[in-house]
Amino acid sequence: MTGMTRMVLAAVTAAVLASAGCGGDGTGPAPGPGSTAASTPTPPPAAVISCPTATAMTNPALAAVVASVPLPPGTQYTSARVDMDDDNPGNQAATVQICAPTITSADALRPLATDYATALKASPLAETLSTLSVSSAHLTNGQVTGTVTVTDPDFRSHP
Repeated sequence: MTGMTRMVLAAVTAAVLASAGCGGDGTGPAPGPGSTAASTPTPPPAAVISCPTATAMTNPALAAVVASVPLPPGTQYTSARVDMDDDNPGNQAATVQICAPTITSADALRPLATDYATALKASPLAETLSTLSVSSAHLTNGQVTGTVTVTDPDFRSHP
């Protein structure tokens, strides 16, 4: 038998078995190794990456600082606030949150956190801030993921 004859014979045999209910349609034995019957699994749906809805800032000085820091492409502002610093009575803590799905480590976030720190040092808020925290998080299929945070608990003591 030639190679071509074997291929035709194998194709005909597979077609006959499939039409006779022996081809893995749930009514006969499942295809074995070397079978020409193949099923293509349905791939899982692609993850949907998005950013949380941004919140408005109520502190005009903080809003000016946040607006002054350019964000890399694909990065969005999410929120910023100034609260009392529980660890340093009489002082405040600033928190800036962004959404940058490409930022996956503190080292990758640090340059942007430094830009926010530099802008805050030049603002009226600098006198009362003792802590700065910058974080990035995004949503994967609606769930918060990829949270990365850089915190400077000694903000005031750094130049």
